[in-house]
Amino acid sequence: MAGTSFVSPGRRTLLKTIGAGAAGLAVLPLAPPAHAAVPAAASLLPEPPQHVPPLLDRRKVDVALAGLDGSVNHAMETTGVPGVAVAVVYRDQVLYSRGFGVREAGRPEKVDP
Repeated sequence: MAGTSFVSPGRRTLLKTIGAGAAGLAVLPLAPPAHAAVPAAASLLPEPPQHVPPLLDRRKVDVALAGLDGSVNHAMETTGVPGVAVAVVYRDQVLYSRGFGVREAGRPEKVDP
């Protein structure tokens, strides 16, 4: 078949999607050949530390907890969500657990912690 080129169905769909003619781009590779070596070290990120230091201390958590009720109520008013349950756990200890609003709009069942 002289004068014709083969374009795989996947590539043909891509070429149609980007609006390019199959004849003009059929010879451009979309990915590096399978035999091309990719340096392993260049693609790896450094190993994370074994112990990640905490971002918050207890004082910062307590300050955040002091404003949590207001933040939750504001979020519910802004979004129209009828109810939420919120819990804060710090260092394997539940510091805060409370339900806000109702389980379903128009129904009386409250959300519990």
